[in-house]
Amino acid sequence: MVHAWSGAVLSLLLAVLGLSGTLLVFRADYLRASIPEARQVAPLDAESLGRISETAEAMFGVDAVRSIRFADPDLGITQVRLLSGDYAYLDRNGELVTQWSGHNRLDEW
Repeated sequence: MVHAWSGAVLSLLLAVLGLSGTLLVFRADYLRASIPEARQVAPLDAESLGRISETAEAMFGVDAVRSIRFADPDLGITQVRLLSGDYAYLDRNGELVTQWSGHNRLDEW
């Protein structure tokens, strides 16, 4: 009896791990489908990246920004993580696309 229940619990855990891994594999595709700005090609030169980081610091405050994950060739939006636990996506020009708190988005789950 214990063997059956422990096997059921472990298989449920493996199913959750497998599904969350699948979501991570297709995260960029999901973002491109749900956020039109993510489909744009973002400039990756130092001047553009500096402008985006300065815009994020001006928008949220220098002390409020925890990290910035810049856009890449596959995904045209920049993610800003704030010390308050909030997140935001900025487009290629540094304009706010969306902002949320915690893990309220499917791609951040």
